[in-house]
Amino acid sequence: MRFRDLVDAYMRRPSPATWQPLKQAILADTSYEQLPTQVRRANELLCDGQHFEALRVIDMKMPGLFFSPSAHSAQQRALAAAGRDEAAHRALLFARAAYRTIDDSGDGSRHRPWRVLRISDEYDFLELKEVTSVRQSLESLGQRRLDAHTLEDGRVVYFEMEVAS
Repeated sequence: MRFRDLVDAYMRRPSPATWQPLKQAILADTSYEQLPTQVRRANELLCDGQHFEALRVIDMKMPGLFFSPSAHSAQQRALAAAGRDEAAHRALLFARAAYRTIDDSGDGSRHRPWRVLRISDEYDFLELKEVTSVRQSLESLGQRRLDAHTLEDGRVVYFEMEVAS
């Protein structure tokens, strides 16, 4: 199945059955990175008014950056600034779906951590929740490795990195 078909299937009916093949396609792509730097660069370019260059930076790392909330948000801003309203709206839908996918994956507890594709997704998600991580540490739960984020109010929330199966 083509990547676009996997995306369409998930966007039409978000479920574990449609998420699994999309997630595997993202993780298997050579452009995938757990620690991407392109989104930061794209945001710098957006601040300088270089919308098309920002789009190029993001696009050259797709589909590895697909479902990165901040990558889709940067795309949306660049496309809107370029007057490409329909494409900007689609990027916004992808950003929202990425956030929803993380939120639906768990509750942030140690036993039901939120599942992410990238470490930057953790920070994107916390920003959406309007909370700030003051400390990040790695914890083990049996064979599982969890990122524990201590928030400003002292609560600890957990994320687990999705892996290819």
